[in-house]
Amino acid sequence: LHPGETYRVLGASVGTHSQAPWKKFYDEFHRARIKKGVRVQMLSYEAAYREIRQRFIDEGDPLLEVSEIRPLRRTQLAPLQVNLFKDRALLVLYGEEPTIITLDRKEVFDGFSTHFEELWNR
Repeated sequence: LHPGETYRVLGASVGTHSQAPWKKFYDEFHRARIKKGVRVQMLSYEAAYREIRQRFIDEGDPLLEVSEIRPLRRTQLAPLQVNLFKDRALLVLYGEEPTIITLDRKEVFDGFSTHFEELWNR
């Protein structure tokens, strides 16, 4: 994404991938994203909210100018995260060997986006 563009994350967690090398990967990813000026709107599982928010601060966005995060209420931790950007939905399935499924279908993107917006605006 280009500076100023936004992607959205539905169901962010730190789960079992919070240990190295995943913690290091996400630290570096968000450091580069913040430096570039790419915005994120993230709905995280409540258990992960504080850790992810602190990551944004530690990696260069102390005022949370390009990093918005809100906790999901009454959700169960799932090994699934949905990333939304440019009419694409990336399904990230966490486990021993993470799997990413890219769906380049606007109707799938629109469906997840509607769900995201409903939860974001609660």
